[in-house]
Amino acid sequence: MKLEEVNQRTKEAVDFLVAALESGHSEVLTAYLGAMARFAKAVGVKPHLHVLIDRFVEQSWLSQAWEAVGGGRIADIRFVDLHRVSRYLAKYLTVAVSGWR
Repeated sequence: MKLEEVNQRTKEAVDFLVAALESGHSEVLTAYLGAMARFAKAVGVKPHLHVLIDRFVEQSWLSQAWEAVGGGRIADIRFVDLHRVSRYLAKYLTVAVSGWR
């Protein structure tokens, strides 16, 4: 698969997820979490996600959904202010551009 195709599919998946969340369909987020957990296990890493989202997500729901799809029992979710989001994004985008450490 070419990089352009990967980028397009990623954009389509993110757009679909955002639209589903905006319309209140949490089952789509559950399916997404499941896909990410399966992918992480398939490539041999501990399933974990770093996600920035623009709305409140109940920690107990997230924990139950993550465990239900095979991601584990722990779901750490935190509110971050704009300053921290900027620093967080800069850190991970820099790592991605520089070749993953």
